[in-house]
Amino acid sequence: LLDILIELPSCRPPLDLLLELLPRLQPRFYSISSSPKVDPSLVSITVIVLKYTTPIGRPGKGVATNYLASKIAVENKPHPQVPIYIRRSQFRLPHSPSTPVVMIGPGTGIAPFRGFIQERAMLKQTGREVGPMILYFGCRKRKEDYLYGQELEAWLKDGTLSELHVAFSRDQPRKVYVQHLMLERKQSIWSLLQNGAFFYVCGDARNMARDVHSALMQIIAGEGDMNADEAAAYFKQLESQKRYQADVWRMRLNGRTSVCGRLVVLVPYGKAHVARYHQWMQCDILRAQTGSEQLSLEDEYKMQKSWQEDEDKLTFIVVAKQLWQESRFDDVRAMVGDVNLFFTPDQSSAEVEVMIAEPAWRGRGLGKEAVKMMLVYAFQQLHVERFVAKIRSDNEPSLALFQSLQFKQFCRVDVFQELHMELILHPDLVKVWKQDTNYAELDYPCAQMNDQMEQDDYEFLLENHVALDRVGKTVGQSLLAQLRSRLQHNSSRAEIRSLLSLPWAVLLGQPDCSDEVTVYDYLLEHFGNDIQNTTIWDRYYLSMSTCRMYNSETVVDQLLNLLVTMPIQDVKNMEAGTQLKLLITFENNYSALFKPMRQNREEETNPNHFYFSDFERHNAEIAAYHLDRILKFYKAIPTVGRRINVTADIELNSKLSPGLNDTFFLSPDMIEGSMQIFLPDEEMVPTDYVRSPFRRTYSRNKQLAEWQYNKNFCNEKVVRLKPYNNGSRLLEMIDAYIFDFLIGNQDRHHFEFFNLTNNGNLGFIMNLDNGRGFGDSKKDDFDILAPLVQCCMIRPRTLKRLLDYYFGPVSLSTALNRSMASDPLAPILADKHLLAIDRRLEAVLLQVSKCINDKEGHFDQVVRTTYSNDLPTIAAESVLVDIQS
Repeated sequence: LLDILIELPSCRPPLDLLLELLPRLQPRFYSISSSPKVDPSLVSITVIVLKYTTPIGRPGKGVATNYLASKIAVENKPHPQVPIYIRRSQFRLPHSPSTPVVMIGPGTGIAPFRGFIQERAMLKQTGREVGPMILYFGCRKRKEDYLYGQELEAWLKDGTLSELHVAFSRDQPRKVYVQHLMLERKQSIWSLLQNGAFFYVCGDARNMARDVHSALMQIIAGEGDMNADEAAAYFKQLESQKRYQADVWRMRLNGRTSVCGRLVVLVPYGKAHVARYHQWMQCDILRAQTGSEQLSLEDEYKMQKSWQEDEDKLTFIVVAKQLWQESRFDDVRAMVGDVNLFFTPDQSSAEVEVMIAEPAWRGRGLGKEAVKMMLVYAFQQLHVERFVAKIRSDNEPSLALFQSLQFKQFCRVDVFQELHMELILHPDLVKVWKQDTNYAELDYPCAQMNDQMEQDDYEFLLENHVALDRVGKTVGQSLLAQLRSRLQHNSSRAEIRSLLSLPWAVLLGQPDCSDEVTVYDYLLEHFGNDIQNTTIWDRYYLSMSTCRMYNSETVVDQLLNLLVTMPIQDVKNMEAGTQLKLLITFENNYSALFKPMRQNREEETNPNHFYFSDFERHNAEIAAYHLDRILKFYKAIPTVGRRINVTADIELNSKLSPGLNDTFFLSPDMIEGSMQIFLPDEEMVPTDYVRSPFRRTYSRNKQLAEWQYNKNFCNEKVVRLKPYNNGSRLLEMIDAYIFDFLIGNQDRHHFEFFNLTNNGNLGFIMNLDNGRGFGDSKKDDFDILAPLVQCCMIRPRTLKRLLDYYFGPVSLSTALNRSMASDPLAPILADKHLLAIDRRLEAVLLQVSKCINDKEGHFDQVVRTTYSNDLPTIAAESVLVDIQS
């Protein structure tokens, strides 16, 4: 403002107006760079005294740092006083002094670590055993910026610091930063992680912290032999255990915080929310009311990232608490809007806006509570007191909302047809609002509180069961039924929890699949070096192997994007099977299988349908692919949803017979369906198939296969069949049926696999044809689970992944829903099917627990990677034809 007044001397605003508009100075926060355990009477801080030049060439000074510099004590003068207050921080050393510590703090980011080192040095001097301390420090030049250099060198010499790595970025031709030093010592860092080290990062959030995080993720993925998703999960575990902490200079504090109220829950805006948000913003009215532009889905993801990283923004997704609880704490399914703050450059005030995008949830008080909670959060965490709302003059509901929150109009901007309202928030109003909303800040995701919240409900019902009679017979019976169900669930969790104590380090030591042969290896052996590897399709096909359908999620994601966007060149009807399917050929001559929509998301299997005459569901194919992916089976063909204009994309290019032009999918013109990558030509990549020993009879006379009436079928016959009698094929088959049980697919009658070797090493069982899954959300068909029930075996990695999702913090249904949110047709499944998955997961784990109990605790007979026996083999025909009425 001063620059403007200097440049425009004729501009002379009244002093009272300037005083009214100028924001009050806000507190500045600095990390304490000394240990109170060394000297409780001393508080040190480390700051850069800021001096700069304004755009018009006027010298400027940082307000707070220059104020502090002016307060430095001078000999023979009274000591100056500075008003301060201490804000408690979770950024502290681990409880045990022997825990290894890695500190990364360039520049003044070293401040808290100086206190850390002082504390450990004092403990060391008193004879206590202290763990390794490693410091990564960076600055421009050794002679000018090496803060506390002599102290650090002394601590290194006396052994308090185990290692000191310093990056002087301007003292050599090539700039070197702390993240480069980390990557040079990646093996050492990984070893420290494996030994329980705590990692601390302090400094600039915009660049350094992001680069350090990226380097650490590279180390975890590379040294830990993990893919990107596994590395991210490992890092998330470090954060949840407080073994990775960052004290970085950024205003956003809500990356891992949710705020819970009576009506709403505010959660951080993550990638999983983007697809749903993008759907909202297709509405012209919402865009007009929020002043938003229409963005592509790709741009929406970029915008989400900016909300996550920009210093002048703060956002929460508004979740309807009722939906949130009904969906077992899935904030994607329960999201109804958002609430945002835009901060002024000096962070003294913020503009607030709120949107309830779901019409069914408007006018129910959710927007009002969301604003209250957002302002309380900003007041408490960011010390912002002044809030401004800019509302279109014709938006009467919003005007009424902010007036009810004590906002007062202070400006009218006719050119934008806006009214500007403000609120100066004070502690008394904050206290009232916190009571009104039952305000509580929690670690995100709130789902990790699931067990405790439900347990509280059980105890309440148990204590008040006598009072149920007073609320009426029907209501009382309903509550008692819910109580029984919840108590049964609690009992099941206690039984399943015993599986967590298995020796997982030993069980996970053996790979699920060995002697892997890729399609590239096979083609190289049979056709020589003339192998085409120029397109993303080629890279995908060549990476297929005897162990998995794909090994790079990045390649698959790129390929799925092509399936959604590439122009269609040719269409043919697929003759095989009982369902309508189209073979789509794109302009690059690669193909995909398209299954058009026949049923909506809510429609379930007609109970009068014979089970294999039901229609296949396109969304079941999409959901099955995502479930296979998050369970890390990697056996399902990559599948994505696509909307096709029948007249423009298909009819003009198709070679369908004229009779097929009358089928259901030609009206309306736009039809959605699943688009599935077509497998490579069998002449190039041979496949084979075998009938499943657990196949049904497909008899309308209700004839049963032997496995349906002989509960010893697996131990008497299946284990004597080749290839189930030796190796991993039996465990592989059980995996397939566990997957089918989770999705409710009764139609697995044979197995297909790549036949790439001559040594009997059959490829993995492909997870094909999942269209009959997700047909009945109320029925759990335990016949599907017969291989697990009878054979009583499961792979260690399969069991571990199921346990991880069962005990959270993210449930299997939530993880699946978040994964499916990226699909163009999202939402893919109705809520009732997602809830069914969690119920079926519990049934699988209970069966595993029962198997171990039946084996008298010999878990190694149940949880295993391979199986073999010396029993005489039998012919497959004797298993497949034995049926009875």
